[in-house]
Amino acid sequence: MIPTGIYNIIKANRDERNKNNNNTKGDLSSSSLKKYTNSVNSIYKQLGVDEPMTPAVFIKHIDKVKSIINNAKTLSTAHAYAVAMFVFTNDAAYNALMIEKSKEKEEQVMKRERTEKQKKNWITKKEIHKKLNDLEKIANAVYEKHSLGQSLNDKDYQDIQDFILVLVSCDKYLPLRRSLDWCAFKISDINLEADNYITEDGAALVFNTYKTAAAKGKQVLHFNKYKYRNNTDWDFYSKKGAMIIKRELLRWIAINPTEYLFFTTKFRKPLSAYNITNWFNRIFEQKVSTNMLRNILMTDRHEKIINQFEQAKRAMSVGGSSASMLMNYVKDLMKT
Repeated sequence: MIPTGIYNIIKANRDERNKNNNNTKGDLSSSSLKKYTNSVNSIYKQLGVDEPMTPAVFIKHIDKVKSIINNAKTLSTAHAYAVAMFVFTNDAAYNALMIEKSKEKEEQVMKRERTEKQKKNWITKKEIHKKLNDLEKIANAVYEKHSLGQSLNDKDYQDIQDFILVLVSCDKYLPLRRSLDWCAFKISDINLEADNYITEDGAALVFNTYKTAAAKGKQVLHFNKYKYRNNTDWDFYSKKGAMIIKRELLRWIAINPTEYLFFTTKFRKPLSAYNITNWFNRIFEQKVSTNMLRNILMTDRHEKIINQFEQAKRAMSVGGSSASMLMNYVKDLMKT
């Protein structure tokens, strides 16, 4: 039997690390705690030992645990396992392993290497934007139907949601956000300190629930903060993009029959990250997961910025640019 109390051990270890490092970070998010707990449970089952599940048992069997981590199906899983072992044990050896896996994962991301499954289902950013345009036409037809006083059916609501989902996920108008950010987005009966929402005056998007919310707190994206010239303090890629996101969200909210931005049409329940992945699979008619979509879009942006960076360096080498120009490219790269 796996004992309860994993959460308490992880929290206590975190408090100890914060105290030793003079940190004042907030509590871990429930999603992070759940992820760590799932990893700890998974490793414990794979160990197959007849001993209580405590930090000591993982330290005692560290060689077996390392084998489990190193033989995980994906680097992401190996990294998640290593992080979970460290936060559950506070052991220096697991800290070193976590750092090692973090570096491997970072190198993989920088190389943008694709798995065989990704190669098979890979689509381009151009194809994603074409799909967005196609979905917009379908959504507009639904809005026209509504304006004529006709009742909307489940398919109509699904069509609009498909468009909105790709709109906020295509990296065309605002930087990429994770599925959780939109799953926790509400349009009525809003808890201003816990939910994600658009402000009553329509001036900004507020995110209370997202992956690093416990450490960073409430995040506000202002529609009047967009990228232009050398400005580095922005929330949207352009003024036009900010207005498109605002317009389409408000248009959808005006006829949405639920309290959630995204909902399952059959049961009118809020979407989960799993649901969103299934929607992407259906929309793009192939196995395009949420993470894969992020990978595709980040790869495109990464390559574009690197090319700009190299151009700036070449321009500087012949006296045709300035150091400030180069630094702006660096800031763009770091923000992406």
